[in-house]
Amino acid sequence: MFKQKIDKIINQIKAQSTLRVSKNYNWSQYFEFRGDIPVEEQKLEQPQLVYELMLSDKVYLVTEQFALWYQGKITVTEEELITLFKESKLIENS
Repeated sequence: MFKQKIDKIINQIKAQSTLRVSKNYNWSQYFEFRGDIPVEEQKLEQPQLVYELMLSDKVYLVTEQFALWYQGKITVTEEELITLFKESKLIENS
């Protein structure tokens, strides 16, 4: 039964998904009370990559490992794939 669920998700991913990779610079602004001009600004030099799987009408935050599997750059065991799906909330933790 669980194997069928995994296969169904994989088929949906193959047919209906897109992987979006974005850069997140962790940019912050600091304001004084009632002020609308920032008194300080902070931006990390090295951006973090954010991986999102867009499937049907939902967006799932996925790990770099998931993105590498999705792109065919690595192979994973069925157990590792289940873990990746759980981390991404594609299947429920049970």
